[in-house]
Amino acid sequence: MYIGPLVAALAVVGLASRGRRLWPFAASIPVFVWLSFGDRPRASLFGALHTLPVFESMRYAERYRFAWLLAVCMFAGHGVRWLSCRLQRAYPGRRLGAGVATLVLAIVACDLYAITRPIYRAAFPIPPLAVRKAAAFAEIAGLDGYDARGFRRGAELETYGAWSSHYPALLMNVGAVNCYETAFVPRRATPSTSPFYRGEVYLEDGDGSASTAEWTPNRLRYTIDVKEPRRLIVNQNYHSGWAAADGRPVENRDGLISVMVGPGDRSVESALGWAALMVVLLVARR
Repeated sequence: MYIGPLVAALAVVGLASRGRRLWPFAASIPVFVWLSFGDRPRASLFGALHTLPVFESMRYAERYRFAWLLAVCMFAGHGVRWLSCRLQRAYPGRRLGAGVATLVLAIVACDLYAITRPIYRAAFPIPPLAVRKAAAFAEIAGLDGYDARGFRRGAELETYGAWSSHYPALLMNVGAVNCYETAFVPRRATPSTSPFYRGEVYLEDGDGSASTAEWTPNRLRYTIDVKEPRRLIVNQNYHSGWAAADGRPVENRDGLISVMVGPGDRSVESALGWAALMVVLLVARR
């Protein structure tokens, strides 16, 4: 969380020059500083917030430092602007303000590099793991923790061990149902090792066949062959953001993605993300 004495001084200047106009950001700094102390103060704001839904899953109060640090850096930028404008008015035509601002930014960059370089040298001690990519996506129960020696039980307890195996799972083209999460996520997908596993895509009942044509985290496409209307089940956690490419409803079936298909269908495609992004852009434009 290092910002350096120069940034701190510029933030004070920025608060003095713009704090009244940007008072919501200025007021947020002491609130998030208070939160970042966690349960250490006798009057703990974090303790009160920790009783609310969603926030009860947040284990480390120190993460609130990012919120007030962002505001501090914003005011430091206003401090640089104030200094630059004052110099420009005092010495018109010399572009002194821009030069001093550039010098200040260079000093800050060098200071941050000197302080953080030794930290980052020790921050990533595990080299990329050599994993084998599966030909087709499948859900698995989960992966063990790992360190520089690879996957093994208890590796997460080592000083330089990883508790989460999300990234190796991504490289292996598998989905881990049991992951290391701080916030609870409903787990309805069935791992391939379960006796109840019916495949990554299947028809709920009746004759017919279904197979995966394309799988990405945001786009799913399946090839189907049915003679009567059937319900297609995808072994993925349902979320309301999923939508079929042709507009047909995507429904929740016991926590999984489902869609009705018929004899006229040869492929079904669903996408997540783009539709929601377009809605956000349209609302923002209005």
